[in-house]
Amino acid sequence: MMPGIDVPARRLRTLVEPHIVGTAARVSLLVGTVLNLVNQGPELLSHKGISWPRIAMNYIVPYCVATYSAAAIQWRANATRDSR
Repeated sequence: MMPGIDVPARRLRTLVEPHIVGTAARVSLLVGTVLNLVNQGPELLSHKGISWPRIAMNYIVPYCVATYSAAAIQWRANATRDSR
């Protein structure tokens, strides 16, 4: 473990590391776009009845999942390294 940094602070810092944020943003852009086309395709094409909260959630959820997944891998790697 890094001296002077407790585990919760270290975990939170991992969530905003540039490589994690960048990867999660790219995943969110791709997956969110596909979800929006599947879930609201006709509405998006006709510009009628678009649900902006649904559009936002279709990007936010994949971002959160990708961020958590990447961070969990990093946390496990850190725990393994720290236990040696």
